[in-house]
Amino acid sequence: MKPLTAGVPELTEVELLDPLTTRVEMLGRLAALESASEHPLAQAVISAAAACRVAPGRAAQVEVRLGSGISGTVTWKGAAAKVRAGNAAFAGEHEGGEDPGGEGAVVYVGWDGRLRGKLHFADALRGDAASSLDALHRMGLSSVLLSGDRLSSAQAAARRLKMHRVEAPCAPARKLEFIAGAIARGKKVAMVGDGVNDAPALAAAHTGMALGTGMELARMAGNVVILSGRLSQIPWLIELSRRAGKIIRANLALSFAYNAVALAAAAAGLLHPLLAAVAMAVSSLTVLGNSLRIGAFPDPSLPSPEEGETGPA
Repeated sequence: MKPLTAGVPELTEVELLDPLTTRVEMLGRLAALESASEHPLAQAVISAAAACRVAPGRAAQVEVRLGSGISGTVTWKGAAAKVRAGNAAFAGEHEGGEDPGGEGAVVYVGWDGRLRGKLHFADALRGDAASSLDALHRMGLSSVLLSGDRLSSAQAAARRLKMHRVEAPCAPARKLEFIAGAIARGKKVAMVGDGVNDAPALAAAHTGMALGTGMELARMAGNVVILSGRLSQIPWLIELSRRAGKIIRANLALSFAYNAVALAAAAAGLLHPLLAAVAMAVSSLTVLGNSLRIGAFPDPSLPSPEEGETGPA
């Protein structure tokens, strides 16, 4: 769900599940563990610990499990523990936990085989998310949210954006399976993502669109990289490709018709060789002129006339 959000999550609540665990210890151990991660939630934890002036411990043997979470040995105030952070089953070593409901991401934290707490995060939707999806829907495309977040959080976002279907929580293997199934049913699939968990699905889709603001692995897996990271460029790119396809087909039709007439005239002796040479040049210029029509396609980096009239002075 991260491609739909602003990508700047904020830690809003630390909920303790173990009476022997303090908020300071929770932040100290988790900040040490997350210092080895580039995930936006990791940066939110580190920032929250720094704001509370909590000194992080020392982390070693850190491992990231795609679709589950992060683990490592953290020493805090002389006590070492194997800390796990991610979904409830991973953090509690299969102890599990119920979906708390509501919006926003929730990260469970545990060590010594027990859940110790859960952290709640808030991240606003991108400003262009709703308008971009609305444009895609008007183009006759259906939308599916494949999210690694909790089902309730993904459903809440999908309702706000009027998306057609939600699959959550969705591990990388499940995303890949969903896309492979859609392709097997004859669907044309485009995948938009920006995280490591999205890379297999980006590579498997007919068109993988990676946001330039995302992870390097996602950018390498995608067929298209949207450097600006703006979702509004996705419907623009699709419409541009459709317009280019129409122009290509028109060029083929023009060339075929033009050459068919010229060949028939030449075979009947009605076309002088000099005129045939001129006709070939005119044919090329006609195709070139028709191709130049793509230059009139609006540039998304420029404001529309309506925006120019209503925007601030």
